[in-house]
Amino acid sequence: MFTYSKIMYNEAHTFIETEKEELRDMAIEGLKTIPIPQPNKVNLSDQVGASVEALNILGLVEDRDFVTESVTAEFGRLNQSGRTGEPFIQLPRSVISLADLVQASDNATYSDDRQYPETVVYSELWTPGFDKDGYTAEEVDNLTLGGNGDFAPHARVAVHNPASEQEPLLHFIGKPYDKKYAEKGQQTQLEAVEEAIKAYEAEGHEDFAMTPLNAKAVAFIALTRRIKGETMPISWGFMRDATLTRKEVGDYSLVGNVDFDGNKFNLHGSRGDAFSDNGVGLSVGSKEINP
Repeated sequence: MFTYSKIMYNEAHTFIETEKEELRDMAIEGLKTIPIPQPNKVNLSDQVGASVEALNILGLVEDRDFVTESVTAEFGRLNQSGRTGEPFIQLPRSVISLADLVQASDNATYSDDRQYPETVVYSELWTPGFDKDGYTAEEVDNLTLGGNGDFAPHARVAVHNPASEQEPLLHFIGKPYDKKYAEKGQQTQLEAVEEAIKAYEAEGHEDFAMTPLNAKAVAFIALTRRIKGETMPISWGFMRDATLTRKEVGDYSLVGNVDFDGNKFNLHGSRGDAFSDNGVGLSVGSKEINP
């Protein structure tokens, strides 16, 4: 089950735990919310095919050809974003929750009879309603820190960091998450994210916006990689979710972080100290993503 409660402390001192209408720009079309998987007719080895199959596993595909056309077009638009990385589909909680996405990914049937371990979740922090001090449903799955989750399903790119050889999805490694554990004058990861967003805006990308990469995005990327039989993301290091605030849970002051231990997905908590294998993620997608 998704709501499996566990907390540990690792060596890095991190707490782990129809008639076709013309395609509209930005939003992914052809999706539904009734979970009826459709027959597989796409190439699962490429990112478009794997993403469409991921949406199908999640029960969101009503018209596979239409969804494939839409995803292809939106992934193509990302080439104009000025950033390279791994394309994925950002899904709002109104379409599917993080918990349901993770559960579907863990329980899916993959080629070659591949199976994946059950996700380990520090429920006190991550499961809405489990602990009064943990994250609420309204705090999880947002695109920005303190933002809301009211957006349409759309394509984004998980931005690669060329300076991070071990894990290209991690940025600002070795910085404290926020001011709690920062030394005087030390830049935090939240400050670095804000600076990166402003720098991206200054480049004049009128149709795109940069945001942090959240846990839901990592879960979707992991699902596409499972479909393709590839190595899991964040297998080296840990990614703090920079859309989340710090929480005082029990005796701990934590921010949500994610990683993969081999093929096992972990949704845990980090104290937010400055460690050499703890980073945050960035993503870029369409600026206008109204539901």
